[in-house]
Amino acid sequence: MLLSANQPLFLKWSYLPKLAPWLMKFMRNATAEAVDRRAAALTNIIGDSLADHQALAAGTPAERHVRATDYLYLYDSREDFGKEAFSWAIR
Repeated sequence: MLLSANQPLFLKWSYLPKLAPWLMKFMRNATAEAVDRRAAALTNIIGDSLADHQALAAGTPAERHVRATDYLYLYDSREDFGKEAFSWAIR
């Protein structure tokens, strides 16, 4: 996929030297520990987003649209679900 310019994602090898610093930084941050840090930081930001949205919408016509609801994560197979184990551990 990366070698064919006809694919949605491809790499121009001549651009690799310019891309290398970003790729190295990306790889240093592609660890379970880094993901845990980001997840914890995001929890502080969005953990109470429902309450925040309810407060913002209070007394406006939008108030009736902001409510807690259940939702589902659906997978085509148990194998696909298993591939998400890391994500579920973070949640």
